[in-house]
Amino acid sequence: MAGGPRWPIGIAGAALVAAGAVLLPVPVLRVPAGLALVFALPGLAAIGPLRPRLSTMERIALVPLLSIAVPVVGGIGCYAAGVRLTTPVWVALTTIVTLALCGLHVGLGPRATRSAGRPADDPTTEDGGRPARRGPAGRWTARRALRVVLPAVLTIALLGGAGVVALRAARTGSVQHYTALSITPVGSAVALDRSVRVTVSCNESAPTGYTVRVTGADGYAAHRSVRLAPGHSRTWQLSVPAVGRVTARLYTGDGGTPYRSVFLAGG
Repeated sequence: MAGGPRWPIGIAGAALVAAGAVLLPVPVLRVPAGLALVFALPGLAAIGPLRPRLSTMERIALVPLLSIAVPVVGGIGCYAAGVRLTTPVWVALTTIVTLALCGLHVGLGPRATRSAGRPADDPTTEDGGRPARRGPAGRWTARRALRVVLPAVLTIALLGGAGVVALRAARTGSVQHYTALSITPVGSAVALDRSVRVTVSCNESAPTGYTVRVTGADGYAAHRSVRLAPGHSRTWQLSVPAVGRVTARLYTGDGGTPYRSVFLAGG
């Protein structure tokens, strides 16, 4: 294994230091540490066992692509599991994956050393010791091109999937559920009473039961109960005292706290 165990140990140590820096309230440390956790460290840990077989260009291409795949796939998984994506969650996700890959690198160390007897750029042999067929100078072989292009395609697909999930979440989160309550006078005061119109409009996500309690001067009190489906409303016309303030309070279920409250000033 090229570099011995120092490579995975160094990457693991850098991941722990970066994780601690991201959690500190110091922007000058958080920004570069966060960029390292997202764009570099997971990919460096992932290519560890393959380093002897990869060219410099392949390493440069694979490191950021594999690194970005970690928060993309992990973010989709956390979203599906209902986990809130906060800074500590992102830090834990990228750090744990990096440490796990470093541990895998250490575990595969002896095997990787035995299988890495031939450098990736050896122009004389192929797998199995057969003479390599040389292509035009400066051109990549189909195998090398595939090793670079395939991770890029997979990363783009993952980013597209994450975008679809984000759009669906934003679309779902933009739907606001609420209930409207209103009280309006009807005509003008006549003799010792007046009429008001109380309306409840349901825009909740499911059928909801309501209780409306109307109070006024001289101990006036009235209540109405109804169950409404989303998109439906109910209106009552009530005779209330001609003077004094009239208050309508809306309750849902068995709640003792008003969900909505409106009032109409007295005449």
